[in-house]
Amino acid sequence: FARLFQADDVYLVDGGDSNAGIPKVDIVFDLTGDPEVMRRGLEQLAIGGICVWMGAVFPAPAVQIDAEIVVRNILQIRGLHNYNYDDLLNAANFIEENHETFPFWSLVEKEFALERTGDAFEFASHEKPVRTGIIL
Repeated sequence: FARLFQADDVYLVDGGDSNAGIPKVDIVFDLTGDPEVMRRGLEQLAIGGICVWMGAVFPAPAVQIDAEIVVRNILQIRGLHNYNYDDLLNAANFIEENHETFPFWSLVEKEFALERTGDAFEFASHEKPVRTGIIL
């Protein structure tokens, strides 16, 4: 999906322990919450890079961070959890203004009538789609 939304490059970090072959990047988004994946993402940042952590919403072991790398490379770590009113408003405005530029519709992998909300949650839990739609 990233290329559909004009990403220049996309790298999938597998379950191994090496980032070999992946160049340094300006920004990393972690949606996993896995401490090892989060550490590897931080190590992949170029000088001045930003790591945005969104997946760490459950108890887990601590992320082992090399503070020297963070300081010498002027890295930033940002956490993002839930939405406040302004975030939701800005996101809705962005979609409204860019619905012809980006294929937002392609992120909804299956739609359900409101009466089938339970089925929608079951589908989302088992199939792990990007998004599941509820039709009002």
